[in-house]
Amino acid sequence: MTFPRRLARARIGRFLPALLATIIPAATTAAPPVAAPRPAARATDASPVRPPAATAVVTAADPIRDMQVEAERSGVAPWGHWGDQPDRYDAWSNHSNRCVPVYTFGLTLDAVRGPRSVYRDAARLRALYGRDPDATLDPAAEHFDQTDIHRLMVDAAGGGARRIVLFVFDGLDWRNWRDTRFGLQRLRLTGVTAFEYHSVHATPDGLVVTYTRPVDAAWAADPANFTLRQWRYEATEQYGGPKIDEEAVAVERTALSEDGRSVALEAPGISAGRVVYLRTSPTDAEGAAIWATEAWYTMNAKPTMDAPAKPYFAKPVR
Repeated sequence: MTFPRRLARARIGRFLPALLATIIPAATTAAPPVAAPRPAARATDASPVRPPAATAVVTAADPIRDMQVEAERSGVAPWGHWGDQPDRYDAWSNHSNRCVPVYTFGLTLDAVRGPRSVYRDAARLRALYGRDPDATLDPAAEHFDQTDIHRLMVDAAGGGARRIVLFVFDGLDWRNWRDTRFGLQRLRLTGVTAFEYHSVHATPDGLVVTYTRPVDAAWAADPANFTLRQWRYEATEQYGGPKIDEEAVAVERTALSEDGRSVALEAPGISAGRVVYLRTSPTDAEGAAIWATEAWYTMNAKPTMDAPAKPYFAKPVR
């Protein structure tokens, strides 16, 4: 199995770019038959020694590969393009550092995300960037790097996959959306409540985390299932800034509500003036996993019994 030039180029990026429109196949070539060795001719043979017949190489039909080869040759493709210029097949000159979603079929992302994320490992980050990147190491990182997309495809090929297709769709911060009014054009309600965070409220001694569905009681009873970290920022002239005084916060106890949807976390180490990061991976009563695992809370001031936090819920627009 061979990989086209575009696949090799996937190793260059530092972060998955704003989603682009193209297809990347893995070209496949049928393995040639192996010719049996011929016995050596004897000196008494009257007939001349004939060389073995040439081994035939049969190439499997691959219309998707042919589409990409033609696009590389001509520089244009009616079915897609890399970058923000529809009239050029390859115009990928730069991209943002924004995280974008990745969906896989036939394999999982467990080999590159979460505990195996390169962004949790200082040595791997240094090898990837060639330096120590500022404000990039994150012990709780769930995201991964564009180079990991290459790893996933190589692993799939090594596992015997005969067709590897990568769809990358356009539409985050590229100019292709300049003719539309909104980035999200339409949603259709299905009537099914997604399993998600519903809200996070501050309490004098921690947080109350509410989900849209009841969670597993045994899972909720274990404080180790709730990861808390906190840090602060300082105002600078630049956009954003590094995390300052980042630290883990211990969850000492948990308590599940009667309806099974809310879990009170006793975490007295939470401080005012911090961004509080929460990560959980619950399952609902039927074993379904939550869609998003992370939440952030800006703790401008810690509430008290006399001055509890005032919850705010977004109001629907009609």
